[in-house]
Amino acid sequence: MSHVIVDRRKNDKGKSSVNRRKFIDRVRDTLKDSVKKSIQDADLKDLTGPGKKKVKIPLRNLGEPHFHHDGSGINDIVRPGNDKFVPGDKVKRPPNGGAGDGGNKGSPDGEGDDAFVFHLSKEEFLDLFFDNCQLPDMVKKNLAIVNEEEIRRTGLTNDGSPSALNIERSVRQAKSRKFALRAMKRRQLAELEAQLKDVELQLTSTPTDVTLIAQRDKLINDIEVLKRRIGAIPFIDPMDLKYNHWSKVSLPTVQAVVFHVMDVSGSMSEHMKEMAKTFYILLHLFLERHYSHIDLVYVKYHSEARETTQDDFFYGTESGGTVTSKGLRCVSDIIKERYPTALWNVYIAHASDGDNFGYDNPEVTRILTEELLPIVQYYAYIQINSSMNALWRGQVHDPDNLWDLFDNLKGKHKNLDCALVEDAKDVYPVFVKLFERKSS
Repeated sequence: MSHVIVDRRKNDKGKSSVNRRKFIDRVRDTLKDSVKKSIQDADLKDLTGPGKKKVKIPLRNLGEPHFHHDGSGINDIVRPGNDKFVPGDKVKRPPNGGAGDGGNKGSPDGEGDDAFVFHLSKEEFLDLFFDNCQLPDMVKKNLAIVNEEEIRRTGLTNDGSPSALNIERSVRQAKSRKFALRAMKRRQLAELEAQLKDVELQLTSTPTDVTLIAQRDKLINDIEVLKRRIGAIPFIDPMDLKYNHWSKVSLPTVQAVVFHVMDVSGSMSEHMKEMAKTFYILLHLFLERHYSHIDLVYVKYHSEARETTQDDFFYGTESGGTVTSKGLRCVSDIIKERYPTALWNVYIAHASDGDNFGYDNPEVTRILTEELLPIVQYYAYIQINSSMNALWRGQVHDPDNLWDLFDNLKGKHKNLDCALVEDAKDVYPVFVKLFERKSS
């Protein structure tokens, strides 16, 4: 005879999180590819904001190997969660004579419904996105620490608000008090009961002894009083209550400032600025995972340079000639004025199309080698120009272009790196190249 067991128990608390972790580990490579594609149409607010991130995984990648019975013999089957059907039940025909949902349906994006939509938390999303990246190994060994005050638990107190009541410690204190008080009275009770037993034993031989009778009555009364006192010990007393105590604690923190420097001269098109924006989004998210404090400074330059806001940095319209030294001079002045290098880790991300007046290149070299590179943790230069193919291959030499300048300095300064971005699809590979985890 075959038996059908239906398991309708709900998952234990926290069990789904374990299953979720196992699932992410199993399809990690597929998730990483899906997460990386999501950056192409993302906005800074979307990626940095709270909430879950939605990614799609092809169903063909969700297969899981498993053992199964060959189907012979009589089997007892456990059907978890099935509260409607057992073997032998007949399935009703769909209403209106239809044949069901009609199978897989198409979708406007051409993918159909063969993609599994999975929601990742922000932490999971960033873990997968920056899986193979790390900060350059250049953090100051003797970096001064800035102290920050934070509210933390610092023990217990006898007074406080009801919301701060520590129930576990209060009950523990009550049990200790009751045990101590009852132990003393129970010893007294045992002594009185032993005396009563002796008196009753003596009364068996002299039942009319008035003195023994009076002594017995007194012992019985004392025992009853003592039992009432033991029973009157309260389960919990106001003196047992313990409250969590909170106070401000000074904690050491490390700070970082990221300078976003961009050429906004007439030669930088809106498409180039969008590619630079994508790079800056990645850098901001990456550094946010390593530092509790990050200051973002936006500097744009053409023939002049100035510090600006994020919106103006990305969407402001300006034009003019290109004098790169003005932008670097502005960054150097801001560091000296607001970000002492003894207290701050300084990072600079510089985006340009490479055009610069030739007479300005010596000044650019001087500011970089004498003022910026000696104090910054990392300087990342990306050159955005789709017409740079010939120059990249070494077929053309342009003395006014910044690429040769940065490429020469790269070999002399380990905290400087540069890369070429020719298209939007190159941004993430370039980012990985600049921040890729180096093998030991």
